[in-house]
Amino acid sequence: SRLNPAVRDIIAAVETDVDAQIAFTEFALSVHIPYPGFVDLDRASPEQRERLFRIMEDYCRANVVPFSFFRDEELTRRCSKVQIDVITAGLDDMPDKALSLSYLANLLLVQGRLDMAIRRFEEALALDPGNVEIYSNLAAVLFTVKRYDESLDTFRRAIEIKPENPQAHYNLGKALLNLGRYPGAADSLAESLRLEPENDITRIQLGAALIRQGRLGDAVGVFEEGLRYDPDNTGLLGNLAIALS
Repeated sequence: SRLNPAVRDIIAAVETDVDAQIAFTEFALSVHIPYPGFVDLDRASPEQRERLFRIMEDYCRANVVPFSFFRDEELTRRCSKVQIDVITAGLDDMPDKALSLSYLANLLLVQGRLDMAIRRFEEALALDPGNVEIYSNLAAVLFTVKRYDESLDTFRRAIEIKPENPQAHYNLGKALLNLGRYPGAADSLAESLRLEPENDITRIQLGAALIRQGRLGDAVGVFEEGLRYDPDNTGLLGNLAIALS
């Protein structure tokens, strides 16, 4: 009610008018505040979509934009291609080449170019061999392409570098769980939970590994302990009911 009529009219237009949404997005980009999900693409005409996509492509040529911002498949594909081209062309001049290679690998994943992404992650690790995040990302892609033994070895390498990192133990445990190697999965997930006892996602996965081994009493204990941290957690309550049944 404190806004003047002109401002209220602008807000109303941005809420309902796709052209106004595109104009607002372009303004936001001019001050480096991306709003990729702001435009109602379901209502946009092909011409409006193309105009927005070109605006976003131009921005991505000059700025690094997290690809997770993009919600539209075509926009993600086009903007990731622009950033791949820009980063590849300037790779030798990047101040942190390992970080740039890792980011490039993630963009290649968006494009579905998994083999190239693996090579880029490996190049990044050659420059920064102590980077746990890059090891974890590489291991995840190796798992996706069914190079399971290499994937598990890479997850284990991340743990060797940072044994107190709960995410590293979780990643290995989840991979083993997906492969049906339940005892090893339970051991890794239990270690992750020891390091981060309030993580309900890890707790649920550990309970699942125990249930699959027939260790229902242990699974019940894991879920009940979690409910002491978060009594209303529906995921823990549901899994506890499964274990009890």
